[in-house]
Amino acid sequence: MGAINKGLGLVATIAGALAGGALMAQLRLYRALMLFGVLQAVTTVTTATSDGESASVTTNEARRREQLSHHLVREIILTRSVQRFSITADKFNFSYLGERRTKSLPTNFTLLVRDLIQFAPHATLNHGAQLLRDNAAEVWSYPSKNAFTEEIIWMLWQMKKNPAA
Repeated sequence: MGAINKGLGLVATIAGALAGGALMAQLRLYRALMLFGVLQAVTTVTTATSDGESASVTTNEARRREQLSHHLVREIILTRSVQRFSITADKFNFSYLGERRTKSLPTNFTLLVRDLIQFAPHATLNHGAQLLRDNAAEVWSYPSKNAFTEEIIWMLWQMKKNPAA
């Protein structure tokens, strides 16, 4: 269902871009901007007044859903922030752990993070990884996905500011 939805969305986007480009060539810049501005306003008003699921989700409801859905995530950012990898525990295959593998997702995730820390001692660690390095009893939980992302951004800024550290 999602693949069909995304595929149709991509086709519609490409078709719309081609049609808009052809229309703009005929209308010239001012008229095209006016027409597309009116169409954008109509689209915004229609979306805002629709009875669909997306219009009924409030900010508080979205925040509550985010807080209820905890995910164990590990971000790996390579030297000079050239590439960034994200490991989500519930989608990760922990078979590399061999006999150390347990039925507990948080325990397996903790073992993964500790292995990464052991084999990359020069790595910059976020707050959760630091606690695991120091043998904390539980996995650190951020209050929201946004808090996790803000810490990653702050760490990247610190790495850029102090490249030798």
